Amino acid sequence: MNGGKRMRTFSYKKLFKKLIDLDMTNNELMEKANISKSTFYKIKNG
Repeated sequence: MNGGKRMRTFSYKKLFKKLIDLDMTNNELMEKANISKSTFYKIKNG
């Protein structure tokens, strides 16, 4: 256990499904959300 603390997990599956539905590229999302490549890929790869 994590020092007695529970970690919450998040799923970004709906976000990436929405990207496909909107025909939006990863770069477009990064620009619109104003996030860096490293942050985006951390989200994408878990």
